[in-house]
Amino acid sequence: MKEQAVLSFLLIFIQSLCGFQDTFFSVLFNHISSMNDQIVIGRCNEDIILPCSFDNEPDVVIHWKNQDNYNVHSYYKGSDHLEKQDPKFANRTSLFHSKIQNGNASLYFRRLSLLDEGIYVCYVGTAIRQITRKVVLKIGAFVTPVMNYKKNNTNSFLVCSVLSVYPRPHITWKMDTAFISESQTEEMGYLGPFSISSTLNITGSNSTYECAIENPLLKQTWTGRWTQEEKYCVSTNENTSNDGNSEVQRASPKGNEMEQLDTQPPGLPELATKGDLEKMKSEIISQITAEIVPIVQDMINKSRAVTDKKKSS
Repeated sequence: MKEQAVLSFLLIFIQSLCGFQDTFFSVLFNHISSMNDQIVIGRCNEDIILPCSFDNEPDVVIHWKNQDNYNVHSYYKGSDHLEKQDPKFANRTSLFHSKIQNGNASLYFRRLSLLDEGIYVCYVGTAIRQITRKVVLKIGAFVTPVMNYKKNNTNSFLVCSVLSVYPRPHITWKMDTAFISESQTEEMGYLGPFSISSTLNITGSNSTYECAIENPLLKQTWTGRWTQEEKYCVSTNENTSNDGNSEVQRASPKGNEMEQLDTQPPGLPELATKGDLEKMKSEIISQITAEIVPIVQDMINKSRAVTDKKKSS
């Protein structure tokens, strides 16, 4: 991918040397703009902020739309105008009115569902200029799983299950320290969220077992452990997205009921400032320059060498 990007950039750069400067700068601007598109990850049934910032100027007009061009939220003449708002967004969106004068056009989005996932465009017009910002909203679900011990007349089983999860999780089992793949998985839910259970037959075993369910989008992994000697399950719920949240659960001695010990709900993401965006843009331009300029210079030198050789012959 990196080589293809470099090659495409070089082709555009060579064209610009031949008089296609407008094309070159247009494509370069679009490339940098697409790299600045923000990805925001939310959770089902929770709230989220879609960031959008601009240079504060008079006569502010703000329009938020989704990828299907439906009106999400509109603001102009100093107040909201929601007459043309799509009904599915009704009573679910708001702006930070007190911060608009500081260049904040971010959208507060309530009670997310999987149907809200997609691309959102923020348009801001003022008396001097117009800007657009694109935000990619991805939504995950991860209701805390449970691990149960079940036994019938002849067999013993461990069952890891999660009532609501999206996207499809990664489920792994360990016996002592070795990964195993003998489990049976059942899934309900066509498009999501999914209800999934994984069952492992542990009849006659004295080993320790571990079940891990990972949500790759939310970067969250739940782990359940069971030992034959103690006959109870202990589970941990770890979020690896650097927000420091963790959840620990323990089953009753029967291994059939999980008791939640400590829970800390995830917070809303921090809103990127204008300075953060400018710094990101500067870093991207510096990276492109560092990678491209030496290659272009080498090509120019080789081209000059070929030209000089032809002249001398």
